[in-house]
Amino acid sequence: MKHFIKQGLLFLFLGVLIFSFINDRYRHSHGFRNSMDIEKYDAVPDHIEIANVGSSHGTNSFVYDDLPLLGYNFAYASQNFHYDLLVLQQFEEHFAPGAILIVPVSYPSFGTTDMSRQDYIYYQFLRPGLIDHFCLEDYLKYKLFPVLTAEEKLIWLIYDEEEREPEWDSIDYNMHMDDMEEVAQKKAQDFKNVGFGDTRSILDLRELLTYIDNQGWEAMLVTTPVTWQLNQHFSASFREEFETLISGLAEEYDVSYYDYSQDERFETQMQWFRNADHLNTKGRAYFSEIFFRESLTCQEGARDGR
Repeated sequence: MKHFIKQGLLFLFLGVLIFSFINDRYRHSHGFRNSMDIEKYDAVPDHIEIANVGSSHGTNSFVYDDLPLLGYNFAYASQNFHYDLLVLQQFEEHFAPGAILIVPVSYPSFGTTDMSRQDYIYYQFLRPGLIDHFCLEDYLKYKLFPVLTAEEKLIWLIYDEEEREPEWDSIDYNMHMDDMEEVAQKKAQDFKNVGFGDTRSILDLRELLTYIDNQGWEAMLVTTPVTWQLNQHFSASFREEFETLISGLAEEYDVSYYDYSQDERFETQMQWFRNADHLNTKGRAYFSEIFFRESLTCQEGARDGR
């Protein structure tokens, strides 16, 4: 009997050892890391002086390489204001006193409230207490033992992908004009269907701005450039409703608001865009140069006047 128990324990130990090895190999494969696109959260620097949150409009609009300040891009595709807040709470100790926080606001910002479809991504780097509707089973599957959800992706253990740059660092192409118009029309209709009446999103933005202020940081609201193909589908009343909402919040929270959505330096310059409302890599660099020059000069002037 003891012999069988010992054999059973030995096989159990070997099984656990093999599973742990396979799971670890999978977690560290380029394929898995590429699919999560979360490498940047492994190397968040200390003493950050300027940073942005946001969705894909944040990831594709800000680069800090040429600034004398230490900057960081915390944006993630489809990230809403609530998860912007959670990400900042996760990394708040990495910020310098008086840091500047850029909060992108765009037409679709007020329609992204349900993050359940990508909660699994945040299990990778947020502490459990910050994750909405935390589930131990999901934590085990997505954080500790992701190999359990690998299925056909187990092939990465044998034929791994090449390590690649984050998507927003490697997009230099320009969409064909015919495709641009088609995409712009569809996106515009989607944005108009969402509108700005989502109370939850507005409350989340208020909570985010309150948190930034309580931390002693300085917020800036920014609407990033889009193409004329997209702008042509919005009525003056639609744009005015958005402008009134954001300007009102900026005044209420005493923060600056910069609107580049109809800026002529970008709107008609297709070489800067990857599609109707996202800059490409070159456009991102060009916009960052202009935005930081204009906004930081204004910020300095405002501080000197206080």
